[in-house]
Amino acid sequence: MARSLALLLSVVALCVSRTSPVRALDADAGVITLNDDNWSDLVMNNGREAWVVSFGADGCAPCAQLAPTFAKAAKHMGGIVNFGHVHVADDTMLIAKSAGLTKIPHVLGYPAHKTLNPYTKKTEKIGVEYRNSTSSHKRIAEFAAGLLPEDRVTRVVDADAFATARADAGDLPIAVLITGKETTGSLFKSLALRFRARAAFVEVHASNVDDVLGGASGLDTTAIEPPALLAFKKDAQAPIAHDGEMKPAALADFIETHAAAAPEDDAPEVMDPRGGKANVNAGEGANKGPKDDESLFPAVTPDKFHDQVLKPSPVAVVVFTRLGERECVDVSRTLAKSAIKGVNGRVSLMEVNASAPEAAALVAKYAPEVLTGTDGKDESKSKKCVAAVLFPHGSEKEDSDPDTYEGDVADADAFAQWAREAIPDFTMPLPSPKLVEAFMQNDPYSPKIFLFGDAKPDSALGLDFIALAANFHEDYNFATVPSSDVENARRFGVTSYPALRMMYVPPLKDGENPESGQVQMQVAQFPGHALDYLYMHSWLDQIRAQVLGKDGGVGSEGGAPKKGKADPVKVVGTSSELDGECGGAGLCVVAFVPQDDDDTELRTAIVQAAADDKSDRPVKFVVVDPVAQRSFASAFEVSAADVPAVAVISTRKNRFATYTHTFNADGIARFLDDVLAAKQRTRMIQEIPKLVPGGEAPEVVYDEEVEEEFDLADIMGEDVEGEVTNAERLSRIERELAEEEAEKQKKEEDAAAAAKKKAAKRKKKKKKKAKGSGAHSEL
Repeated sequence: MARSLALLLSVVALCVSRTSPVRALDADAGVITLNDDNWSDLVMNNGREAWVVSFGADGCAPCAQLAPTFAKAAKHMGGIVNFGHVHVADDTMLIAKSAGLTKIPHVLGYPAHKTLNPYTKKTEKIGVEYRNSTSSHKRIAEFAAGLLPEDRVTRVVDADAFATARADAGDLPIAVLITGKETTGSLFKSLALRFRARAAFVEVHASNVDDVLGGASGLDTTAIEPPALLAFKKDAQAPIAHDGEMKPAALADFIETHAAAAPEDDAPEVMDPRGGKANVNAGEGANKGPKDDESLFPAVTPDKFHDQVLKPSPVAVVVFTRLGERECVDVSRTLAKSAIKGVNGRVSLMEVNASAPEAAALVAKYAPEVLTGTDGKDESKSKKCVAAVLFPHGSEKEDSDPDTYEGDVADADAFAQWAREAIPDFTMPLPSPKLVEAFMQNDPYSPKIFLFGDAKPDSALGLDFIALAANFHEDYNFATVPSSDVENARRFGVTSYPALRMMYVPPLKDGENPESGQVQMQVAQFPGHALDYLYMHSWLDQIRAQVLGKDGGVGSEGGAPKKGKADPVKVVGTSSELDGECGGAGLCVVAFVPQDDDDTELRTAIVQAAADDKSDRPVKFVVVDPVAQRSFASAFEVSAADVPAVAVISTRKNRFATYTHTFNADGIARFLDDVLAAKQRTRMIQEIPKLVPGGEAPEVVYDEEVEEEFDLADIMGEDVEGEVTNAERLSRIERELAEEEAEKQKKEEDAAAAAKKKAAKRKKKKKKKAKGSGAHSEL
């Protein structure tokens, strides 16, 4: 193991017999040995199965430790995703080189699809690096499941949606799964991928079976118990029920019986990193691109225009083209070549077919100059064939003022300059090491992307980094570090420039309890040899899905985080209940909301909304009644006058911060963000107080005796026989008060006179001293 890294860049030495690219689903599936004979067929050209591949070598202790965990993960997945191993040796370098291997042990995931390079038109499978615990087979299995596509199964809730799904399936049969789960399981996703282009897949929740399948002939919906699998042939009203085991192999055999034949060109689908499927043919001719009479732009239909163009944040350029006319297609192709060469994935590129009747309203609104004339002749000839319309960055494009490209469609540089001017700059220059440290401490849970080098903002690399930040700024923080910062270069392992590094907080392990201000970060190196934009974009996309658990990108909601619903916020009244809710969380957000109050329901809903907003954070929300738990509330500086209020508590570090401002979800969420980002100061507490089961006894409030107020006039009207009259007593009191006031005033005047006299003496001394000093200076 003391040999150079070149020794590690090798491939499988163990030979196995050739197998079919699509393997049978096996509940006892193990790890398959991969070599340069079967790598291409089993992994790279297999469009129906995802793979997780480990790389190891002889004499590598961590590799030996990973092997049993990896095998256990393979068995756990049961063939739903394939698991393979590459044994690295001196004479097997092809696989390792193609994978960009730089270390062992190493685990890469390969989805079933290939990725298109819009500039070179080449397609390839890009491995997704596994960055989690190598000692947890469940984490590896979760990573494997994440490689399965999400869009191949349609969930329907009523008969109309089912009819639409059947119409969309065309001549293909439909496999219908009745399930009690709220989300699609990995097995059904895997089956949908395995039978791609051979069957359509629909999922129905058990509670909706009657609404969806009530009209199916010969089907008793009341007798269906989930999970159950049905098959509908084209136009058939009566389904065919699977009566075997609900095991992977049995389900695959059932679907195989009813599925259509596999297409002749069964190569992997090609995905465009700019959004959606690439408009090219996969397979041997994939690199040749579309035919010369087809558009090069990804298409967007009017019904998807809002979700794919107006809603995502990144800059979008939409080309409106009269695709029904060949000369217009030629203009579109010329513009596409300019766009691909000039912006190459930096902005979202799509095309609307202006010849389609359903697109008339969109064209009239955004590109009226390409509208087809009503007579189809003179007016259409007088109008433009193509209009490129730019929608600026932001999620409110509908209210924006789009810009139309007026330059030469063949001028790639002009088009690039026009498009790049609309890309906002979200990068932050960090010219000193102190700024780098401050940048890392700011919101530590957000991954940081650093570009090391001296690339100017208007250079090719500088513009690419700005575009990268604009497309991913909602998930990452971006900064540039000059080559003169050798301290951080050493810290991040930078030995050559330019270089790209990511610093991130790894996913939490079971039982971990992260603390604000003491977050353990890791550094990841960009695996590419050159900082090509397409591969940088793909790298961040993969990390976003794997580390952050998010999906998206240009053309798919702009990379906005997808937050789920948090668990219902519970009211806790004992310490064991509090520990049960908050024991495994990094921070505990305690909302002090009085119960049995007119506003209790509203305030609890506010806490729930804040919890939903922060469902992607390592925190837990609970409610405590400050009336029943006065001592507990008081320990966190919450009094009766402060409620409703919130305390963010670290139960492990015994620190807290209290929020007593406007009680709304946004305010609570912002306060929590400040605590997590170490912007909000926290206080120490000796120990977390105990909650009193059943609540504390009501606080006893004693009424204080208040002297009755009276009017001097009443006193003056009351005389007591044989004593001084009230009028005389009042006169004496007033006289004494006047004397006291006069004496107080005299003391103040005497003090002022003394101070004035003292100040005059001090001034006189200063003058004498100044005069003496002046005499010495003259000497």
